[in-house]
Amino acid sequence: MTKLTDLTYLNEITNGDNETKKQLIAMFFSQMQQTSIDLQNALKDNDLNLLSKTAHTAKSSLKVMGINSIAEKMENLQNFAAKGENQNQYKYLVDMFLQNITAAISELKEEMEKL
Repeated sequence: MTKLTDLTYLNEITNGDNETKKQLIAMFFSQMQQTSIDLQNALKDNDLNLLSKTAHTAKSSLKVMGINSIAEKMENLQNFAAKGENQNQYKYLVDMFLQNITAAISELKEEMEKL
């Protein structure tokens, strides 16, 4: 199975400092829990502004952890919701996020144990 995460950028911005990496990964876990809730609520309430803003925030955090495949989907969601376009894609993109973020977090937990 292909890894979802690539910590190259995280290693660069932390200069390889393991404690800083652990802190950033822990913050990411917390943020993704809230992001999951916000995306589901925005979808349920058809709140396109919240959907776009949440996807934007998620995209940036995902890129730091090298989770580019999901970041791309969040960028699509951000752009679609901001313009009110392709509404038939919103649920699919949120579902893809929810399915993949669990696997990505598992990978990051394994990485944390190595630090």
